[in-house]
Amino acid sequence: MTLQDIDKALAQWESRLSSAANNLFDLQNDPTYQCLTGTSGLPKTQLSGITANRISPALESVSTLFQCFDLLRCTIDRAVQLRRDLPTLFGADEKVREIEQLLFGKTLRIPTEQISMAHRSLLSGAGQGCISPDELLNTMVKAFEAARDGVMAVDAAWRDLSGALGNATRELAALHSGLEPLEETEKRELEGVEHALGLRRAQVQSDPLGTSLDLESTVLPVLKHVKSAVEGRVELRRLTEDGLTAAQAKLQGLRNLHRDSVDAWTEAQERITGAGELPPPIPEGRIDSLRDWLDKLREKYDGGMLRPVSIGLHNWNSAAGDCVSDVQKIHAANSAPLEERRELRGRLNALKAKAQAYHVEEDPGLRALASEAEGLLYSRPTPIDRASDVVAGYQSLLNERTLAKSGERRPGGKTAP
Repeated sequence: MTLQDIDKALAQWESRLSSAANNLFDLQNDPTYQCLTGTSGLPKTQLSGITANRISPALESVSTLFQCFDLLRCTIDRAVQLRRDLPTLFGADEKVREIEQLLFGKTLRIPTEQISMAHRSLLSGAGQGCISPDELLNTMVKAFEAARDGVMAVDAAWRDLSGALGNATRELAALHSGLEPLEETEKRELEGVEHALGLRRAQVQSDPLGTSLDLESTVLPVLKHVKSAVEGRVELRRLTEDGLTAAQAKLQGLRNLHRDSVDAWTEAQERITGAGELPPPIPEGRIDSLRDWLDKLREKYDGGMLRPVSIGLHNWNSAAGDCVSDVQKIHAANSAPLEERRELRGRLNALKAKAQAYHVEEDPGLRALASEAEGLLYSRPTPIDRASDVVAGYQSLLNERTLAKSGERRPGGKTAP
């Protein structure tokens, strides 16, 4: 090993030991560590449960870390002193081998129980074991990380538990005082949650990790389940209330449509013949049964029967939709001949205007057909089939008369092409 190699190794060890010292010092001064260990005048926290099983061994190893650090420090200081006193001419080789042995050989004696299993041999024992500085430092790194992670885990648990327990308490109170009534099973579940929260508050200081685990795995899921069920009922109540309101409006719309259907049927019976057999309006009793059904659903809703009412409302809407469809078809069928009469009247007026424009309105055939069509269309009742035929005949004859004039001058002085 060259002197340059030795100087490089010593510089690396100085850097490592400096970082180790700073990190050990910071860990010792961490408020959570001091609370857990009872240092700096603080009372020591009596850990229990999961926290004690996980954290206590890691905290106990911190004192060993300082002992190991002192051992490393002394070893490196010895190597530095040897390097400083290294002869320039004779005897240097032996000193170099001694430094090399200090830095890389298994020269550090520590109790066997402080040596990790990975670094033990079958012959390690008899109360003592020897490891190299690098092996000791690696063991220290793992022990430091375990202690650091444990302290940080407890710190995070203490910090988060305050908010988590507070939120759970507020949610519990909100569920008890909410407008939505709780079911008996939900009341029993919340009683269990309240009891569990009391127990968890008592163990926060001594077992924060166990408390966090209990909250996440048992308490909060139950609270979340009840809250979700209550919110679901609130939403179902809102949807059902809106559905009942919409159903009432739908029923009123059906009544209005039925009234129009009755009026159309009555008018068609009085004013139209020859339109074939027209369907009569649906019985009033069919709409009355829908009204009675909806009243029963409203009564059940007021009694708190949300789910049955929601299902019943779906079925009611299906039946009401069928009824609306039937009434619409009947209304359309009875309105059709009345609409046809209005259309024929309008068409006849347009055809007469066309005849006048072509100066054929005085044609005997056209005059006779126009007179007959007007008599039919404005009579009561109107034979719609005959009136349709006469208007069609008038249109056909008008087309013949206008075609016959295709070579004559058209109105306005223009000549037909």
